[in-house]
Amino acid sequence: MNHTTLKIWLLPLALQFAFYYQISGFWDPDSHYFYGWGIPFLSLFLFWTRSEDEPERDAPWMLLLVPALVFFLMFAGMRVLWETMSSWHMLSWAQGACLAAFCITWGTAWGGFRWSWHYAFPLLFFLASIPWPGRLELGVSDWLTGHIANIVTFSLQMLGIPAMLQGIQISIGDAKVEVAEACSGIRSLQFLLVATLFLGEYGKFSMPRRITLLACGIVASFIQNAIRALALGWITGIEGQEAYDRWHDNAGAITFVVGLSMVLIAFLIIEPKDNNKATPKKTESAYPIPGICLALTALVLIAYGGVELFRYKWYDMPTMHEAKAWQLNEEALNKLPWHRSIKVDEVVNNVLETEDIQAGQFLYNDSLVNYNFVSWPEGYSVMRVNAHNPEYCMGSVQGLEQTKPLEAQMMTGNWDGIECEVFEFRHTISAEKITIFRSLMLPVSTQNYYQFYQQASGSWWDKWKMAYHNFWDRVDENSMLTRQLLLVGVTSPTPGQEDAALYHFLNEAIIEKPL
Repeated sequence: MNHTTLKIWLLPLALQFAFYYQISGFWDPDSHYFYGWGIPFLSLFLFWTRSEDEPERDAPWMLLLVPALVFFLMFAGMRVLWETMSSWHMLSWAQGACLAAFCITWGTAWGGFRWSWHYAFPLLFFLASIPWPGRLELGVSDWLTGHIANIVTFSLQMLGIPAMLQGIQISIGDAKVEVAEACSGIRSLQFLLVATLFLGEYGKFSMPRRITLLACGIVASFIQNAIRALALGWITGIEGQEAYDRWHDNAGAITFVVGLSMVLIAFLIIEPKDNNKATPKKTESAYPIPGICLALTALVLIAYGGVELFRYKWYDMPTMHEAKAWQLNEEALNKLPWHRSIKVDEVVNNVLETEDIQAGQFLYNDSLVNYNFVSWPEGYSVMRVNAHNPEYCMGSVQGLEQTKPLEAQMMTGNWDGIECEVFEFRHTISAEKITIFRSLMLPVSTQNYYQFYQQASGSWWDKWKMAYHNFWDRVDENSMLTRQLLLVGVTSPTPGQEDAALYHFLNEAIIEKPL
């Protein structure tokens, strides 16, 4: 890559790395997006390969710097707004779209459309690091999960193993095989799609060949995860639950290698045999780049630094010690009718990253009440807590039907200022109704906690308005922490008794404690 090309693309690449830093919190190794850590390096590599045969630049078209700077201002504004609702991935995509438009417009202003378009793919490859929109990801995951669970159950039955499907859990005797997100194929699908995009660009494939390779990645992902779930079900049917736990991670690693190998084989088959290497460019463009390019680059980077400083100062939240904390009263718990403690599975402790989880059940009149009280001594991100919700656990995992939309309400009495979310489910066979109350017991980061969790149901416009209001109220999702999460499930044959059961538990069994 020559010095002039580097001078032009320095600003877009710097802003892309700032964007990587912003969203890297979604690239946790245990999440779907672990491959995000490799995208910056793959993008730079693709830039380098494109620079070997770049076309001649046209004369600079300085007027395009005006829309480029407008796109930068939109990108910077989105950066500040993003803090209010970072878990809403459409906000990340809107910001990424502004950055992509800036990159293309900036390059076109200095080198012309043909020259800028030559770098379009590596320039826009950073978009692959953005998490999928929630509805899209959930829809694809549910579709994959349901089909793989059905295929595996049918295959096990054909092999003579008595398997029964309920939700996404396959019961084999006393053991259970859960076709959850990791086993559904969504993680490997996302990774293999990125891999096929990279390989198609690296091989300089034509568009039909790239689409074919992309389709091969989708098929490989489905086959890989069907094999994994079937193998785990077969092992569980023969050796029991312990074998499932022992082979779960190993089976995932082995089948992942199988899926990636299928994509690489498809790449070698699809690659044209006359695919010549890029011919290095020998002459410099006849149009020099004005010195103002580096000056504008420096000014824009300084402006972006100012935006980051403003963001840091604007969302200056109260600290943890300003809030109350709660604890379960063991003596009062034992006095509840037919109360018993329930041992928490080690998997749940690992998922929630705490050993301090208390669970149990008791009777209230004719209602069965189950509770889970989770504590994090050092605090836990609200954004991460929200990833653990009854809609997935009760709906997808246990196969229950959600009978009404999520409701958010403020609790009363001693619990003023604490928000509670209400979920309602129905068992598809027994028609038994289960009401789940979910509350982060410690709203510590903002006085507008309830406002943040009001659900903007289905409307993007409502979410944009909520982000706007959250900005003025300085609601920063990323700095919001909680120390405690309460989950209360009430199964009652008497309508309207659910709230009474919840408040009976709160008033009888939970007491305030000093921090």
